[in-house]
Amino acid sequence: MSEIPDQNSNSSQPIFTGNAPSGSSSYAQTLGVEAPPDPSKQVFQEPSSSGDSPLPPPPFEEDNKKKYIIFGLFGLLFLFIVFLIISFLSSRFKGKTSSGPVTITYWGLWTEKEVMQLLIDDYQKTHPNVIINYQLQDKKLYKERLTAAIDRNEGPDIFRFHNGWGVMIASYLAPVPKTVYSDADFDANFYPVVKEDVNRGGNYYGIPLSIDGLVMFYNDDMLKSGNIPVPTTWGADFEGAAQKLTVREEDKIVTSGAALGLADNIDHFSDILSLMMLQNGTKVSESLLRCYSNQSGKEELLQSTTCGSDTLSYYHKFTENPNSVWNDVFESSLTSFASGKVAIIFAPSWEALNIKALNPNLNFKVAKVPQLVCVEDPCSDVYLASYWLEGVSKNSKNQAEAFDFLKYLTSRDVLQKKYEAEARLRKLFGDAPARRDMADTVGTNEYLKPLISEAPDMKSSLFVSRTIDGESGINARLEKYLKDAVNALNKGVGADTAIQPVDNGLHQVLDGYKAASAATNK
Repeated sequence: MSEIPDQNSNSSQPIFTGNAPSGSSSYAQTLGVEAPPDPSKQVFQEPSSSGDSPLPPPPFEEDNKKKYIIFGLFGLLFLFIVFLIISFLSSRFKGKTSSGPVTITYWGLWTEKEVMQLLIDDYQKTHPNVIINYQLQDKKLYKERLTAAIDRNEGPDIFRFHNGWGVMIASYLAPVPKTVYSDADFDANFYPVVKEDVNRGGNYYGIPLSIDGLVMFYNDDMLKSGNIPVPTTWGADFEGAAQKLTVREEDKIVTSGAALGLADNIDHFSDILSLMMLQNGTKVSESLLRCYSNQSGKEELLQSTTCGSDTLSYYHKFTENPNSVWNDVFESSLTSFASGKVAIIFAPSWEALNIKALNPNLNFKVAKVPQLVCVEDPCSDVYLASYWLEGVSKNSKNQAEAFDFLKYLTSRDVLQKKYEAEARLRKLFGDAPARRDMADTVGTNEYLKPLISEAPDMKSSLFVSRTIDGESGINARLEKYLKDAVNALNKGVGADTAIQPVDNGLHQVLDGYKAASAATNK
């Protein structure tokens, strides 16, 4: 659900003025022509004593050369003024379909219409010539409807998309102008993962309003009753807590210590598993069979190729007897957590709203996701990002106005107003702003504080869930490959064997989209 100012002010038209000739010189003198004598002002001189008569005046000669120069200068000045007027008008109305107000169509998701309209109304007070038509979209077939509309040149000017869509949406986006966000400003304002996700060829494609990702939810009463500290690392720390929190009656698990190990009844299982792979050195958006070390801050390719399969095996052990803490008898992890049947689950922060809706009296808290036990110096924490951005269509005829509105939307004051309006409406909290300089402002919220502390160290994955990218989308297809691998382990298939089709599928899906994108851009 997380689901991302002001360059459109009117410039005044230049005013050009010319100064008329001043002083006592006449228009004829200005042209370099000697005026005929004024009889009323003639002075008669007495003849000289020598008897010489006065000399006659010189004959009148018109200076045509100087006249042509003056006329030429006036002509050039006139052409220059016409050029400036045409240039001004063309830049002023560039992209407009008419001389009237510009209408920006904005397809949104998750952000309530009343919240967005509050921000739009403030914007239009200073931009009366821009009309923002915000349309809250149904999530059903959203990506398909969006891309089809843009292909028909009927799509919105601004639209929302998920950071996991990657190459699926790249060819539909216009780059963010450097006058809206310079490279330095973009990097300074937003978390590093945003740059990694949307920077291509030196340009940024998309601006986030908010940030979200995977966090750990835990039942505070259960942990306190067992005197169990909140686990911060995988291995003995987390496994010990999960075992102690699990309640068994004979061979049945009555209360689960943690929802891990399966795919079918664990919400966001692909987010959890791909985060574990990222922490274990797998670049999940490139290959599951290559492993990297980040020792001393320097990335190094390792000889080992089992980091992906090792992680898959570790994930599955939480459902393997005799020490299983979760099984297929439970309902979905989210429903089980809300009903008090599991102590720890993992999900994006926005799921807190759904948990509260399911059980308003549940005493739960949020913490950062555990990390691997540190064996390197310095230690590098890794968390998973899953958030939404606003983009401008490459086919929009009003790109300048659209980007100006997005600059306004992503300003600190406006995002603060958006957050406060959402918090009032949703009761618990609003979307965590994507701006780094707002971390202290919203990081005091008990539900968002862990998320905000994770944000500087987030990475993205193509295996994220709930991105509504459709059955043919990258995320949906890769999630299916990963689910098949987990289910294969349930049937006794080894992790090394189960991971191979996932890696093959990753390359097949990416190659297909890259080829389609290259063909579109020809």
